[in-house]
Amino acid sequence: MINLLINASKYTLPGGAIWFDLDRENDRVVITVRDSGEGVPKELQESIFEMFVQSETTLARSSGGMGVGLSLARIITEAHDGTISVQSDGVGHGSTFKIQLPLSERPLVQKLVAKPVAFDGRKLLLVEDNDDARMMLSETLRLEGFVVAEASDGPSALEQFQNFKPEIALIDIGLPEMDGYQIASKVRKMDGFDKTTLIALTGYARESDRQAAIEAGFDFHLAKPLNPIKFYERIAAKGPAARADNSTHA
Repeated sequence: MINLLINASKYTLPGGAIWFDLDRENDRVVITVRDSGEGVPKELQESIFEMFVQSETTLARSSGGMGVGLSLARIITEAHDGTISVQSDGVGHGSTFKIQLPLSERPLVQKLVAKPVAFDGRKLLLVEDNDDARMMLSETLRLEGFVVAEASDGPSALEQFQNFKPEIALIDIGLPEMDGYQIASKVRKMDGFDKTTLIALTGYARESDRQAAIEAGFDFHLAKPLNPIKFYERIAAKGPAARADNSTHA
């Protein structure tokens, strides 16, 4: 829901409007976010929830990807047995995003681990050069109880390691100048970070990518867009224990 509101505010010009509605339809909760913004071309409405999907008009206004936040919204929604959809009459006619979630007496977060014990107060560094992706993911992680610091490139990441001293670091591999592999290698040579959990983020999930991540010093490798549920499970399972050679696929 937060991702949808952020998305609506970003693509609605000053003076525009955003509406939010919460309703119940039979055995489902329906969350609707409607805006008077740029709208979504008909041809993109089937694929708008894929990573980095954008229209040409959107590209003219922003270097980030609308699909970053929407793909994350879909992952979280589907993890809770819900659906997400978009309706728009086209460019210039605004958009309506709708999330439907099942009503149930069982906890909605049944698929999540017990985050109050596992995550609250744990220090996490997010290294990502895409501003939209970093903003969306950092807010999602903060909602789960993590204390999050951010960096957009290698030098600022190394500085954050020294000053923030994270317990966990999510590091994008495809960074400019100094890539994620180089960051991990340097961190493992720094004093005091042998127990820090390093997680590689890439747009690929090939075996060669996983192996390269482990060799560089990462604990494990996750593909973009990050599935928060898988991430929480992996972190909870690993716990605060010392780093070990871990090439388990995610």
